Amino acid sequence: MDQKRLIIAVVLSVLIVLGFQKFVKPPVRNVAAVRIDQATRPISQTSETTATFAEPQKTKRISSDEIETVAETDKYLLIFSNIGGTLKSIELKEYDTAIIKNLEPPVSIFSMISKELDPDMAFGEWNLSEGQGRITYTYQTPRKIQITKEYLFHNTTDYIELRIVIDNLSDASVATDYSIIGPSGLEQASSMRGRNFLEFNGKVNGTIMRKSRIKGDQLDIGGIISWIALKNRYFTLVLVPPPAADELFIRQVGDKLTTGLRMKARTIGSRSVIQDKYVFYIGPLIKKRLAALGLGIDEVVNFGFFGAISIVLLTILRGIHSVVRNWGVAIIGVTFLINLLMFPLTRKSFRSMQSMQELQPHMEKLRKLHKDNPQKLNQEMVALYRQYNVNPFGGCLPMLLQLPIFFAFYQTLLRSIELKNASFLWIKDLSAPDALFSFPQALPFIGQNFNLLPLLTVAVMVFQQRVSTAHGGPAGESEMAKQQKFMALFMPLFFGIILYNFPSGLVLYWLTNSSLMMGEQLLIKKHMKAS
Repeated sequence: MDQKRLIIAVVLSVLIVLGFQKFVKPPVRNVAAVRIDQATRPISQTSETTATFAEPQKTKRISSDEIETVAETDKYLLIFSNIGGTLKSIELKEYDTAIIKNLEPPVSIFSMISKELDPDMAFGEWNLSEGQGRITYTYQTPRKIQITKEYLFHNTTDYIELRIVIDNLSDASVATDYSIIGPSGLEQASSMRGRNFLEFNGKVNGTIMRKSRIKGDQLDIGGIISWIALKNRYFTLVLVPPPAADELFIRQVGDKLTTGLRMKARTIGSRSVIQDKYVFYIGPLIKKRLAALGLGIDEVVNFGFFGAISIVLLTILRGIHSVVRNWGVAIIGVTFLINLLMFPLTRKSFRSMQSMQELQPHMEKLRKLHKDNPQKLNQEMVALYRQYNVNPFGGCLPMLLQLPIFFAFYQTLLRSIELKNASFLWIKDLSAPDALFSFPQALPFIGQNFNLLPLLTVAVMVFQQRVSTAHGGPAGESEMAKQQKFMALFMPLFFGIILYNFPSGLVLYWLTNSSLMMGEQLLIKKHMKAS
């Protein structure tokens, strides 16, 4: 019975781990305005004084109507379009990754939609002017309303700023509201086959929202909006709006998500101006870099229920890497430290399992003797446990206590951008399967690549199962002995199938963990025999 409980616990643990990853399908919808609290924003002071401005932009005519302008800094390469005065493509130079590709109005980032101002301005040609560290687009509506979008960016920052100025040039007051497209079109950036990491995050009325799916085609939420974001496995786009933003929306457009903000209705007096300021973070999901803006957007980083443990493990992982300079070695180092920390629980669990195995012959006799009397069998079993001072759950409980650390490290390795393109031995990218070599064509259940690490893990787990059941097991071909033989083969194969297309960093952790646990079991056995 103890063996069955252990098997059930392990299988459920794996299923829980897999279920921890949400399959994301957030829908989208047209947007509105953005906000920045001047008191809590260290950005605006630097934007016009100490910041190093980016170099002048490169302009390219795409068609008779469209002109693209490229803004390049040390951090990113941005492509703007005069159609709508919007941002259509984003490439992160640091990671050599295009996270936004060729968005078109009305879903390109910072498209403005307003029936009051001009229904056609999202598709209209905006006048372009350029300067060091800035791109400016202007558009005048038939009602003598001039709209200006001024983008500001700097060489060493992860964000850009947008200032929208609406200038009433007419002699009459004008009622206005508008929507603006926010984070949209983010690529998956996932190497895990069949997994969707795309997710909407936002902070509304002081509460964090995380949406991987919504009901229907569109979701609208009103309130005090601190920020909205799209994120995938490694990167995020976060928009911080002005106070006038009072509603957000999310909409699905094909296989991409579009988000946006709506501004509350305002009246602009004759010859008067209103101005909205936005901050737009573009970069990796690294808490320290997000926190540096001082806007609270670091809350977009989320490692799940055991996030606090994940952050500690990530800190240790980075600390070890700073010494060994290799992420694969760092993973092995953290795994060793985890096993060292968990060794007392592992020892207690293994000793309890060994004690239960030693009782199997007695338990088998009791089952045969009381096979027609379950109540008597249970009473005799309890008496047997008391006689030999054995806890039937002693093998499972210590293992279950280790699950929070396992879940936390799983999330750490799954979402740490440091593993992207990090090499180890023959592995070129620890965020992807190890791919020792490729087949001429994809094979069923296997895919295009031959992954060696999962097979090594299966081999180690087979030996580990033999080590854990090689002492004091039931004699002969009893039912329990048959179950143990079956599980000694089934469990490694089960994990091998699950792990085959996992990122190699995760599989390296599992392989190292299994190897260390096998060594611990051999050490405990040797000590038990000696005593």
